[in-house]
Amino acid sequence: MLIRPIFAWLAGAAGLALVLGGILTSPIGEPPISEASTVDWGAEAAETPIDFVRAIALGPDGRRVAWIEARSDGASLWLDEGNGQRRRLLRNTEATEIVWSKSGDWLFLPSGHSLVLMTTSNQAGSGILTRLGGDTGRRFLATDAWQTAALVAEDRDQDGDGRDDSFALLRIRLGGEAEPLWTGSNRIADVAAGPDGTVWMRLVGRDLVTVARLDAHGPQAVYRCRPLERCDIVSVDQQGTPYLMTSAGGDLDALHRLAADGTTTLVASDPLAIGDGENAALDAVSNVPVAFSVPYAGGRMVGASPAGRNLVAAIARRFPRASEVRFVTRAQSRWLVGVRDGQHAEAAWYLADDRGARWIPLASRHNRTDQNLPLRRFESFQAQDGARVFAYVTRPAAAPRPRPLVVLVHGGPWSTSPPGYNATAARLAQNGYLVVEPQFRGSRGYGRRYLTATGDDFGDGTALHDIRDSADWLVSRGEADPARIAVMGASFGGYAALLATTLWPERFQGAIAAVPPPDLAWTSRYQAQRIDGDAASLSLKTSLAHLGLDIDDANSMARLTRESPMGVASRLKRPVLILAGEHDEQVPIRSVNTYAAKLCGLGKQVEYWVAKDQGHRLDGDNTTRAVQRLTDDFLSTLFNKGQDRPVVPTRMSGLVERTCAGRGHGAR
Repeated sequence: MLIRPIFAWLAGAAGLALVLGGILTSPIGEPPISEASTVDWGAEAAETPIDFVRAIALGPDGRRVAWIEARSDGASLWLDEGNGQRRRLLRNTEATEIVWSKSGDWLFLPSGHSLVLMTTSNQAGSGILTRLGGDTGRRFLATDAWQTAALVAEDRDQDGDGRDDSFALLRIRLGGEAEPLWTGSNRIADVAAGPDGTVWMRLVGRDLVTVARLDAHGPQAVYRCRPLERCDIVSVDQQGTPYLMTSAGGDLDALHRLAADGTTTLVASDPLAIGDGENAALDAVSNVPVAFSVPYAGGRMVGASPAGRNLVAAIARRFPRASEVRFVTRAQSRWLVGVRDGQHAEAAWYLADDRGARWIPLASRHNRTDQNLPLRRFESFQAQDGARVFAYVTRPAAAPRPRPLVVLVHGGPWSTSPPGYNATAARLAQNGYLVVEPQFRGSRGYGRRYLTATGDDFGDGTALHDIRDSADWLVSRGEADPARIAVMGASFGGYAALLATTLWPERFQGAIAAVPPPDLAWTSRYQAQRIDGDAASLSLKTSLAHLGLDIDDANSMARLTRESPMGVASRLKRPVLILAGEHDEQVPIRSVNTYAAKLCGLGKQVEYWVAKDQGHRLDGDNTTRAVQRLTDDFLSTLFNKGQDRPVVPTRMSGLVERTCAGRGHGAR
């Protein structure tokens, strides 16, 4: 079971990066060019690198590369023929992914509203294969790796009550013919097809997740996933053997083979025994996984085959500063490899051979301004209770030590900070701040024990202690100035920022909290009621209980309310900046209004801004600029005491200030 979709309602630091970091480089427009135009690029491709890549994929012949180039005037689909020529296949596309057919003659291009099939060899038949989303209820799941066909789920509301209660699996072939494969009452999470047409499905019910083989009698359950266990279907190979990314009863998610009797065999796991595996790369011919990533533990790749292990070793030698490496696929002894470090917003893409001896640069959004950005590193520290806790640290390039410190807390809480580059951390470090992003216990990506270590203790407990200890760690190393420390975050990160500043005013001089749930117990119950209306999905209430947060436990919820920012508001001694979305569907504005009003009534130093017409992400362009300005002003004033605070208008780019003296505070 994936944790990510379940807790999307408490989005994390990735969302805050959109709000507070923004785009540091702007794409330039593309000059007009005809559909039939080609560009000579030669064998090495270094003279004209692919740029502004939204998606990229290596063909099964190991020569051709397709990519979506996204610029300010739209996105277009391109194909490199592998013979020195490039051509544009589509002038405009909304696709977010590219999947090659096994034959190499077709590209599948899914977007939010359609699945487009595009020829690579001038055959007839290009066009919309099926509509997705909206009234169709259809979701693209995967391509059939052995046929030119797509596997699509169709979610149906049979009784018209607004809730999906019937689910179908369709195989849609060239020409749009839809072959019904199965209809049932469990939601289809993912699928993979074998060479004989057999389909494997991961089915999600109210209380159980299973991996099943579909035959003439319907789905036959082969593997039952434990609570919280991730059991993604990776692929089915030429022999019909399925591969799963799962912990298989252990701690870390790793690559396993699944036998017909439900037993699993470990293929490969993180050799450092730190992180969960994700994003397996497949061999385009055999469909066998050859490598996978450990994204949240330094962005490393793990080889699952001799060729994969050879290339992993070669990358470690060639890119010693890489903080995120991704293999998309292997075809005919060539690999498509993306490499990114914490200094660049985008990956550089290469074609590499099995030994890593030859690297052909394909794509890079690196530019000269990136070279001056601070480098973000994955590190670890020892918490006060002796546990090992992970963190990302971004250090200003030339600021004198000790530096002012910003503790940047991700959301979730069962989420994680994104690997590689973080726009918010980079922007803060450019302004001279040392930035630490603690991956407190309860964060995902580091195994089951790490994920569940906090239980329901999100008051003055493990998670908040890890956040506090991350600041103490950098102070003890002489890197952080103990008199200049702030904490900030979005969603649960905002909750944690408010609570940490309230609990430890001697450590934190102030907090910035975007879309914070002031009472985590109330928000958890609210979200469970809102999300759990779909009877076919594993309920949020059940998932929270497996994580240790039982919303039916009155004593636990009462304690969490007492220890939430709302419950300890009277203890707040430091200034706080609070940002909320007027139409936040995940943390209702009325709850933030009530908290801000309580702080005002207690005479606390609170600055409260509401983004008009914004939801939980606060990601409009005007909102982003306004939030950045408010953040800069707040931190500058906080760390440079005695200076006058810049005068900020009460209305600024779609944000409205709710002052303590004015109307607007309180529930509505």
